[in-house]
Amino acid sequence: GIRELLDAMTLLDDRYELWLTGNGNAVPLIEERAKTDPRIQFYGFLPSRLDLLKKQREATMLISTRDPKEPASAYCFPSKIFEYMVSGNPVLSTRIKGIPDEYFDYLVELPDIEPETLSEIIRNVGEMSCVDRKILGNNSREFVLKNKNNVAQMKRVLEFIS
Repeated sequence: GIRELLDAMTLLDDRYELWLTGNGNAVPLIEERAKTDPRIQFYGFLPSRLDLLKKQREATMLISTRDPKEPASAYCFPSKIFEYMVSGNPVLSTRIKGIPDEYFDYLVELPDIEPETLSEIIRNVGEMSCVDRKILGNNSREFVLKNKNNVAQMKRVLEFIS
């Protein structure tokens, strides 16, 4: 979904920036787009995990664009969803089979990864009041911290075994 996210940037005005970190197949495309659009910032691998978490907290929203049409999406739960939710910022995510439905009470659903859809939903979240975005992000954070911590998860495992 990186290409689609980059394409969505062309549909958004100058109030929006896209920050990307990490590594992968899309790096050449990201670097190419960043040369022509100063709103696209590519940081590569950040020096530490703390730097990454700080960058996530500084963002207005965090986006996971895993393509629901990819067969592997049915069997995975992107761990970055946890990190994103704990940041306290709104999280936009596609609904893939690997993410249980209960999470979507706390995520902003991306019904697809078409650039038009992405830009519309990014714009909608960007136009929310700071207070409403904070409430959405904090609800997401609290959900993970209260319900998906090691104690809660171990309790589920023990109940399953019993």
